[in-house]
Amino acid sequence: MTTAIPEFYTLGALRSAIAQDPDRWRPLVFTNGCFDLLHCGHIRYLRAAKQLGKTLIVGINSDPIGHHD
Repeated sequence: MTTAIPEFYTLGALRSAIAQDPDRWRPLVFTNGCFDLLHCGHIRYLRAAKQLGKTLIVGINSDPIGHHD
């Protein structure tokens, strides 16, 4: 039986979870982006990234990072 991994973590909780059972998470792939308007290009990108490891962690950038004047 597998135990589901929660969908959202704070950085501290994620570090702790990985440290407690690294084999459950690794190989781990990390990516980040501003996904305020999710489109098919994002989905393709995230699916391809997930294929590179066991766990995909997606960091969500805040608006000031994702939007430039």
